[in-house]
Amino acid sequence: MSCQPDPPTPLLKDELQEALTAQMMHKWFPAIVDDSYGGYLSNLGKAWEVGDKQDKMIVTQARHLWSAAQMGMRFPQDSRYQAATKTGFEFLRDQMWDEEYGGFYNDVKQNGEVLVDEKRAYGNAFGIFGLAAYYQLSQSEEALELAKQCFLWLDKHAHDPVHGGYYPFMDRAGTIIQVPPRGENSRRKSAIPFKDQNPTIHLLEAFTDLYVVWPDSLLRERLVEQLFIVRDLITHPDGYMRLYFLPNWEVVSFRDSSAEVREANYHLDHVTFGHDVETAYLMLEACEVLRELDCSATLSVGKKMLDHSLTWGFDQKKGGFYERGYYFAGESAPTIIDHRKNWWAQAEGLHTLLLFSQRFPEEESYRKAFDLQWQYIQQYLMDPVNGGWYSHGLDTEPESAHRGKANIWKGSYHNGRALMRCLDLLHANSSRFSPH
Repeated sequence: MSCQPDPPTPLLKDELQEALTAQMMHKWFPAIVDDSYGGYLSNLGKAWEVGDKQDKMIVTQARHLWSAAQMGMRFPQDSRYQAATKTGFEFLRDQMWDEEYGGFYNDVKQNGEVLVDEKRAYGNAFGIFGLAAYYQLSQSEEALELAKQCFLWLDKHAHDPVHGGYYPFMDRAGTIIQVPPRGENSRRKSAIPFKDQNPTIHLLEAFTDLYVVWPDSLLRERLVEQLFIVRDLITHPDGYMRLYFLPNWEVVSFRDSSAEVREANYHLDHVTFGHDVETAYLMLEACEVLRELDCSATLSVGKKMLDHSLTWGFDQKKGGFYERGYYFAGESAPTIIDHRKNWWAQAEGLHTLLLFSQRFPEEESYRKAFDLQWQYIQQYLMDPVNGGWYSHGLDTEPESAHRGKANIWKGSYHNGRALMRCLDLLHANSSRFSPH
């Protein structure tokens, strides 16, 4: 198998560069920088106007910090990113970190006042992720030390020493708490907490980036554990990830229940094509950072995940990955239960398609799908008037054109990272790390 890509197309590189800078990041920064209270604004309208409610979540704050730091490293002469990272780091350090108990709060008001003192593995993962990027840019030992503290706090309180992995929810002091997953309509209330695919894959992502700047032995052990959990426990042999689990990694599913119960719990065991294509990349990145591991098994599973999403969750005519599928009992293929095409899944799919087209150049379907996906993004997601991306593709949700550009869950990270990584792939031989 060759890892050598086709020569990059100058036009494609120019399009991606323009999409990353003028069309996107130059809009986000400085529009989201909160000059009054520090950190980043959460809600901006369709023309980037500042909205009324500006509560802040650790996930969005840390993701914007990551994006600004990455852009600062790519464009060191651009002062907007240096200023944006400084305020982002200081808000995480001064307002979102709990000085008494440790860990990052999940939600605060615009001025930093704590809204809920609950803490989450998902949010703390992104705190680590953003701090690691800021350290790479600034070489701030204070930022690296805070990232280390966050990892050690999370590992002490949320790690499961028996079955591996991390519990998703904690109270302020770090005690594990039970929260019904993704809403209150679950008919299967467990006396013990669930484990969750989503924080698991992003802990993998965060540990990968932290390990690059801090090759600690315990961190390495946890990174390896997360990789094996995602690859060998969470991912079904057919190439899609299951979503929720009991502590021993028994899958939570309602496929064999009545239609009423099953439909009330679609959120617990559907197929999320965007996460699958994203994780295909995250697993490979983690394996390559670890370097001493043989990545062939990980590459094989990642390929199966992308193939599954292309086969069952991709619009072969227009492009775009669908929101959700579902494996009904007795069926060998998933049924699409949500045809929308959200922005972040399209971004992750774009990058993963280009990555695998370079890893498997003999399989032309990946490059063809990448070209179709890029056309789809340009036509249905990128706002030609105001810049930025809509929340959903206009072919399936035309009202998205009238929605705001930023909210507490929609930031600069998914599509920013995808465009950066695509440019990296077109400038290098393979991924951002040397292939094994």
